[in-house]
Amino acid sequence: MKWLLGVASSQQLSQQDLEAMMAGMGIVMILVGIGAMLIGMFFWGMIFSRAGYSFAMVFLLLIPVVNLIWLLMFAFSKWPIQKEVESLRARAMGGYPPPGYPPPQYPPQAYPQQAYPQQMPPPGYR
Repeated sequence: MKWLLGVASSQQLSQQDLEAMMAGMGIVMILVGIGAMLIGMFFWGMIFSRAGYSFAMVFLLLIPVVNLIWLLMFAFSKWPIQKEVESLRARAMGGYPPPGYPPPQYPPQAYPQQAYPQQMPPPGYR
């Protein structure tokens, strides 16, 4: 272990040296943790923005109980981008609802029976 720390085997580490090394390692670990958290927040922000939500929704992940509720809502709700795609498909199809919806059911109606007047044949027709 002393070899890994760069200390000659003949030297003894004092209590202050050990405390300083532990403090330095703690600071490095905190910085690595903050960096990993920022990278994760960036990735989640990109996912949220591509799904149609604001990038700022990533800050909801920092609140302890709200983050679980937000992730459940994100996973199981209809995303804004999906709503936009459905409206564009409906517009491209002439205003009809997207496929999968049944057509509206109207009550069947009988055609009115009309008596058509007798027409005379054109002159010269036999």
